[in-house]
This record gives sequence, C-alpha cells and structure tokens, in this order.
Amino acid sequence: MYFSVLSSFLLRKLHTLYKIININNLSNSITFEISKKNQLKIIWGLDSKNLIYTYIKINVQKYTKEKATLSIKFMINVLTTFSNEELLLKKKKNTLNIYSKQGVYKIPTYYDLNHNK
Repeated sequence: MYFSVLSSFLLRKLHTLYKIININNLSNSITFEISKKNQLKIIWGLDSKNLIYTYIKINVQKYTKEKATLSIKFMINVLTTFSNEELLLKKKKNTLNIYSKQGVYKIPTYYDLNHNK
C-alpha cells in the first residue's frame, strides 16, 4: 500500500465519518484499502454485516491488496498538524508511514476482525 493524497481532502473525509462515530459512541477503528480505480476505500462498521464505505481520490504509487486498520481519532489528530499539502502514505508491517515536508510520521495499525475479513 503506497499512495499520495492531499491532507485536507483526507482530513475532511475522516472528520465527517468521525462525527457519525462519535455521536453514536461507537468503535473508532477504520480500515484503509486501495481500490483499483485510484481511490482509497475507507471502511468503518460494527461488524462484517454493518459497514459504511466512503471513498477519496488518491494517486496510487504502488497497488497492493493490503489493508491498514487504525484509529480514526489518532489519524485526525495527526492530519490536523499539516497545511494543505500532498502526503505520501506507505504501509510497512504494523505502521502506516506518512511522509510530509516536516518529516515521517508513523501511525500504528492493528488487526481488526470486523474489517479484515
């Protein structure tokens, strides 16, 4: 998983999804997956039957079928530190690395049974 995206687009999409999650006091884990149409598929749900999908346009640097599950709140907190800049995101083992003008940020990922089936 290796792609680039504008920080403001990703932040806006995650913030909207977070409002839904936060209002209902639900799990804050989300899963990133790259679709074949140069889109980032963001998945959130209570279980494998009740899922919300949303998409954002990205520039795929390397297509893989990997998924990255992470905390939406943590990701939002990291993204708010950037101005509107292009970020490179690359999954390495148990982290999603964000490459920016300020440096590299490592976001911990984890295995989530609800999202990684």
